[in-house]
Amino acid sequence: MSRDNTIRVFNCDTYDQKVEFSCPPESQPLCVTGHPTENIFAAGFEGGETRILDVESASVINNF
Repeated sequence: MSRDNTIRVFNCDTYDQKVEFSCPPESQPLCVTGHPTENIFAAGFEGGETRILDVESASVINNF
């Protein structure tokens, strides 16, 4: 997470950035957790919503 409301995912072995997710300005990301074996993660936002995101396709899988 960063001050510009993006979530950046890095490769743990090479430290290279894999993908960057942009978030709307009114919905600042507050917490992020990754799945241990799949390339997905969940992010919680200031507005109360939670999104499940796919790293490979750089897309939202679920929004609730």
